[in-house]
Amino acid sequence: MFRRRVHFLHIAGISVGADVSSVLVLLLVVWSLGNRPGWLPDLPSAMRWGTALMGALLLFLSIVIHELGHAFAARAVGTEVERVTLFLFGGVAELRSEPLRPWRDAITTGAGPAATGLLVLILWLVTRASVAVTGDIGAAAFTLLQYLLTINTLLALFNLAPAFPLDGGRLLRAVLWQSKGDYRWATVVAARVGTILAAGLILFGILVVLRFGQTLAAPELGIRLSGLWYALIGTFLLRSSLQIAQAYRASPSLGSPESSNAPS
Repeated sequence: MFRRRVHFLHIAGISVGADVSSVLVLLLVVWSLGNRPGWLPDLPSAMRWGTALMGALLLFLSIVIHELGHAFAARAVGTEVERVTLFLFGGVAELRSEPLRPWRDAITTGAGPAATGLLVLILWLVTRASVAVTGDIGAAAFTLLQYLLTINTLLALFNLAPAFPLDGGRLLRAVLWQSKGDYRWATVVAARVGTILAAGLILFGILVVLRFGQTLAAPELGIRLSGLWYALIGTFLLRSSLQIAQAYRASPSLGSPESSNAPS
């Protein structure tokens, strides 16, 4: 699936790596954090930017934890896991086949948000404890932890939106699959819902860009880049959902999970 993938390490026999496109996200996150008005303005520049880099790296680690949740759950229900890969729009746990039953699909899908939810709880507890640390290190630690807590909470909520192929869309498919017993129909319906939500995300991103399109000041430019990012993610989701819906409508051979080889 990823031809420019770089392997980093194995975790419990699962290869963890990244597509080279993820470097763009890393640089964008570092830039946006370092230029954020409230991002440690009273600290030395080197410490501010170092904390921004740490925030980007820990964000990537958070995504890996989410995808490992999928991977470990897939193993538990008997699905073989190929690897976990970070890429431009997040991460993916690549499975050799889809789970063969709706409940297995739901468990595999739900384990990712559950892992992120546990991470959010841990971050909340650690953030509260970090208030007791004083000085520049304490300020940097609190700001970093607060960022990770916020971004992981937002990512968990976004990922639960019923927009296939997000986790929420996959959970919707599992429910539809269980209710009607038709994997192909459930996939097409979930993908159609995904196209609607993806189109809405694209529209929202465009509106944000247009609203803050008259200035190059750092805060407004950061918001414009966020809007552009929303539009790009929406475009990726729209393309994926349309391709999935078209493939399952056109090919009877995709009517059962035994013949599918899509990542989760």
